[in-house]
Amino acid sequence: MILSSGLDHFCRSQAFSKRHAHSTTDEIVTSANLKADSLPQVEEMLRHDWFHGDVTTAEAERMLLTSNQPGTFLVRFSSQPGAFTVSSLSRDRTIKMFRITRKGTEFCFGDHTFASLAELLAKMRDQLRAYYPCPNSKYRYIFDPKPSGLAQYMAP
Repeated sequence: MILSSGLDHFCRSQAFSKRHAHSTTDEIVTSANLKADSLPQVEEMLRHDWFHGDVTTAEAERMLLTSNQPGTFLVRFSSQPGAFTVSSLSRDRTIKMFRITRKGTEFCFGDHTFASLAELLAKMRDQLRAYYPCPNSKYRYIFDPKPSGLAQYMAP
C-alpha cells in the first residue's frame, strides 16, 4: 500500500520529531488506539491540517498562541491512551482543551458520538471553539506533492 510505505518512510525521516517519532505505521495506528485494519481512518486524520498527533500540551499551547487568532485549534493524541485532545485558542488568549474519547470505532465528545474526528469537529465546532486549523502539522508532509513534502525522503 502506497500510504503505508510512504508513512513508514516519513516516520523514519529527519523531518519527523525524534522525541515523538514512531518507527512504523503500525505504531501510529497503536498510538491512536486503532485496529491495524483501520489504516483508512488513520489516513483520513493525517490529511487534515488540524491533526498534529504527538505534540505535548506545552507545544500545542505555543503553536496556538503564536497563531494569535481566536478559534484556531488543533487535534493531538491525549495523555489518556486511545483518546484525543482538541486544543483551541479562546478570545481571551487562553487555551481550552477538550478530550475526545473512543467507543469502538466511534469518536465521542460528551454524549455525542461520530464516525470520524472530521465529522465530530464539523458538528461540534461551536462547543469546541474550533474554527481555524492550526498550521504546520508535521503529518501534512505525507500528502504534500511539493519537493518540500514526502517526496524528498523517498528513495529514487
